[in-house]
Amino acid sequence: MGTNYYVRQKSKLATHNANKKKALKDAYTNYLIGLIPIIESHYEDRIPKDIHIGKLSSGWNFLWNLNKSKYYTNKKELIAFLKECEIYSEYGVVYSFDEFWNEIASKRTNKTHKENSSFPNHYVMIDDLEAMDCNFC
Repeated sequence: MGTNYYVRQKSKLATHNANKKKALKDAYTNYLIGLIPIIESHYEDRIPKDIHIGKLSSGWNFLWNLNKSKYYTNKKELIAFLKECEIYSEYGVVYSFDEFWNEIASKRTNKTHKENSSFPNHYVMIDDLEAMDCNFC
């Protein structure tokens, strides 16, 4: 058992909420209630998605989800990305970047996933961080 962690990009969340609020207010003001589904579908691609960043299991290092290198390719980019996001656990606990980083740092061990796996080719290193770059389990 372990805990999965996710992020939402703050900039997309703020932009999405502001645009949606304005569009819905305009539609209501102009009595165009019938257009709300059209407005919703127009902004759907701008809705921030939950991005799975990894999993922390007891006795193991944090296992990062590389997400096919869509958001980061090295530790420096990862840290910058995380600082621009809202970080939270699968249980809804929200963390500041420092809280999250300290939490995973405090759990570091010498036990690696790659050395203890039947599928070692699924694991890659992002500088000194262990990650998976395939369908995350």
